[in-house]
Amino acid sequence: MVSLKDIKKRIQSIESIEKITRAMKMVASAKLRKALTKVQQSKPYAIKIEELLNDILCTIPHESLHKIPILNKNNNINIDIIVLTSNRGLCGSFNNNVIKQANRLIAKYEQQDYSISITNIGKKSYKALKKNTNIQITDISKIAFENTLLCAKELANNIYINYINNTLNQVWVVGTQFKSAATQEVLLQKILPLDIFSKDKKILNFDYVYEPSTDVILDHLIKDYFTVVIHQKILESIASEHAARSKAMEDATQSAKDTSNLLTLQYNRARQSSITRELMEIISGAEALK
Repeated sequence: MVSLKDIKKRIQSIESIEKITRAMKMVASAKLRKALTKVQQSKPYAIKIEELLNDILCTIPHESLHKIPILNKNNNINIDIIVLTSNRGLCGSFNNNVIKQANRLIAKYEQQDYSISITNIGKKSYKALKKNTNIQITDISKIAFENTLLCAKELANNIYINYINNTLNQVWVVGTQFKSAATQEVLLQKILPLDIFSKDKKILNFDYVYEPSTDVILDHLIKDYFTVVIHQKILESIASEHAARSKAMEDATQSAKDTSNLLTLQYNRARQSSITRELMEIISGAEALK
């Protein structure tokens, strides 16, 4: 039978864990608010640059679009997968869901004999993917979390150069899309090649005047578009991480409370039983002396 002293030690231990998880939830919630502010600030620009790019492409003749290298598909077999996770754990299934999706995508293209490379952001995915695959992994976690915009610019520029040089066929992003503080969904999105030709042409009531030229404007605009897309995905992944950790710590705190309550009930019952037993021994001793 467990002694009262042991039960009391367990209660104290659980209460200490509860304090830690409650503090971690508060920290994660504070970081989530900051991350959400960045996501919300970047969204209007992301939406506008996509609208502008689509409007400009609608004004360009179809045959001219085929002359722009970044808008044309190539026959290369190289695929780059950008994987977004976190550096730390204690955030529920946040990292595992992304890693599972990345592994499924890798398996799919390995069966089709594609050459796959991984651009990784997050120590958790780096450890898991390095352990389970022999694919070349470029880890940029440090710069990604220190300066998300600089990381997005460099990554977008590398993607752009490799694609127009015909050394890259597709680029996928595997991460987490932020829906709300309670809901985050695994994101699987192909960002290259650009799916332009499948879209219906819009009828615009205006035309653009390009200076210096259409090609130069589109070149800069598409680079900026890739930068914005990647930057937005990184920011949403960071926000999702903090939301997942906040929820996980909230659940852990509640679980600690429930366990503490059960142990307290067990302690009180054991204490009551001990007192009853002692009273019975006193009564029995008194009866024996009569």
